[in-house]
Amino acid sequence: MPNLMNNTYMKHILLSLLVLPLLLACGPSKKSSPEEQARLRQTYDSLYKEVNQNWRVMMDDDNEKIFYMKRLLDEITYTNEFDSVLIDSLRYSIVNLQALRYDSLSMADSDRIDAYDDATSQLSAAIRMTAKNHPEYESYPLMEELTLDILEANDRILLHRIRYDQAAREYNAFMEQNLDDLDPAVATKRPQKFPVFSLSGE
Repeated sequence: MPNLMNNTYMKHILLSLLVLPLLLACGPSKKSSPEEQARLRQTYDSLYKEVNQNWRVMMDDDNEKIFYMKRLLDEITYTNEFDSVLIDSLRYSIVNLQALRYDSLSMADSDRIDAYDDATSQLSAAIRMTAKNHPEYESYPLMEELTLDILEANDRILLHRIRYDQAAREYNAFMEQNLDDLDPAVATKRPQKFPVFSLSGE
């Protein structure tokens, strides 16, 4: 009799070990439905597009400001009364400035942003001052116009960064909440998180 009980007990144990994996396999799946996957993908694409769109607007405006700086130096040379060594130095600084600029991922290094901002501020101030100190500044209306264009572009920087940060935070929040539900083949093609300008958003 004891052997029979032991055999029965062992059979129950073995049966449980065999059935448990089947029960787990047949349990409710966490994988989202095709409809949910499509909805997630649409939101994912939309948020990613918004981040890139805000980045392009910001970079286009920065490129335009650099164009204004180059154009202002050109305008100074049209007067035939200028310091060629100074102008060449400022032009070379513009080239270096463009090489110093960060992108949407390398900006995770806040020191790189600070370095670019400081260099841009100093260079744009030097170019504007060079124009304003020119004896024929008032005789060349385009000099004043370009000087104002540079100042206005500087004033737009903060607004661009606020808008970009908002889009990046929305994307980051979505990825944090839905990364496990997204198709891995889709989710791994893009960054899981974008850095932001504001320290409070990190």
